[in-house]
Amino acid sequence: MQCFLRNFDEALNDLNKAIHMEKNDGYAYKWRAYCYYKLHRYDQALEDINKTIDNGVAADVFAYIIRADINRELKNYDEGKADIKKALKFKLNKVDKANIICNHGIINMRAKCYNEAIEDFTQALKLQPNNAIVLQNRSSVYRTLKKLDESLEDLEKACLIDPNSTHQYGVRGALYMEMKKWNDAMKNLNLAIKHHPDNVCSYSNRGELLVKLRKYDEAYLDIKKALEIDPQHMVSLQQMTDVCRRIGNYSEALSMANKSLTIYPNNINTLLLRSEIYYHQNLFQEALKDLDNAIKLSPKISTSYCCRSEVYCKLKNYDLALADINKALSIRDSNPFAYEIRGNIYRKLGKYSEALNDFNKSLELQPFDQNSDDQIERSNSGYDEGYVLIFKMQGERNFANFYARRGATLFASNRYEEALSDLNQALKLQSEHLLSFKKRACVYQKMGKLDLALNDINKFLELREKYSKIGRKSDSTAGIRIRDCIIKGD
Repeated sequence: MQCFLRNFDEALNDLNKAIHMEKNDGYAYKWRAYCYYKLHRYDQALEDINKTIDNGVAADVFAYIIRADINRELKNYDEGKADIKKALKFKLNKVDKANIICNHGIINMRAKCYNEAIEDFTQALKLQPNNAIVLQNRSSVYRTLKKLDESLEDLEKACLIDPNSTHQYGVRGALYMEMKKWNDAMKNLNLAIKHHPDNVCSYSNRGELLVKLRKYDEAYLDIKKALEIDPQHMVSLQQMTDVCRRIGNYSEALSMANKSLTIYPNNINTLLLRSEIYYHQNLFQEALKDLDNAIKLSPKISTSYCCRSEVYCKLKNYDLALADINKALSIRDSNPFAYEIRGNIYRKLGKYSEALNDFNKSLELQPFDQNSDDQIERSNSGYDEGYVLIFKMQGERNFANFYARRGATLFASNRYEEALSDLNQALKLQSEHLLSFKKRACVYQKMGKLDLALNDINKFLELREKYSKIGRKSDSTAGIRIRDCIIKGD
């Protein structure tokens, strides 16, 4: 039969003829349903498989499995699980039973019932411990649940069972990246690209890794390659927008964001990225339009409120900024990024006690861990500033910004030694952090260390000019005023 040879279109012709000759041929409907399913024509597939099962004669275990798969693709998850239970009532050997239970787990995984999916895959593995597909699926669920050690263990077992599967390298590389094991991630992603040079995800993942390692030029090439393979790959379009933003090529970043939003107009992450590009170009109203749109699309996601709060803060609309950040915290009250943003708003309002409380709460919720984050090694060069929440999207946190802002608050509270400690930490993390140089100059001035103060404010003005040339618009007036005061000894 042609469907066994995967000639589904040809098989359909034969099956249509069979059904035309015999309207109640349940077997013909079953195999036509299978062909429709393979051709992604799910509504037609469901109609045919229902006729098969209603017919009764052809309503075997395979018919229920097909209908379960069709319902899964149509997101009729409860119906799909009901069909799996019916399939399990047939007399089955261990291997078939394990595979059917695995199908139940896949439906639970699609339905985001992750704990139930784990139970299904575990049950299937009891029946067939060496089933690599089940192990891979359970690994995927563990990864979704951020149980990365368990995910890696299952993946390694699957690789031992099927060592010739070269697709393992891409999955393992992505998993190592989540575990922040950069060298292992790079090794596996390199192998993935070697074995599958046309796999867009491998280039995209390696590009993401190179961004995390601050190797932007190399990341750009990988993401460019991914887009050559698939010009509409959503993740790669976002990555290209981001990497261009990071290197200060705002024109290309904006072009990529616009292209991405033409294809995926309701993609919130791209709207956030584009709003930040506008933010750095002082195009605040355009930034607000994108953020308003993001909130309209998903009003219960705190990220957009956080970003809009930062724009309002920049515009000195502190009431609106506070309203947005409080809304974000009402959605998720354990969000460390939101506390950092609110702390900065309070700093701007001169409410230093409230600001420090929020900064400290933020650090309590997500402490800086130099060893696990490898933050110093990866962030020691380049000016890499942005919305607090953009870094969260990329699995990072800009602790340099955090320490700079808390240091500035401590300075305003006349706690100069503590301020100096925070600002030193910020510059240790990010050697060209503008706010830190400016505020540390002020600290040194108050401490009477005028030579150090002058060095810092000159460095601030030098960097400000450097980054203005690549399109990051800003005002140097405050820095010049501080330098004049230092020179005068005020």
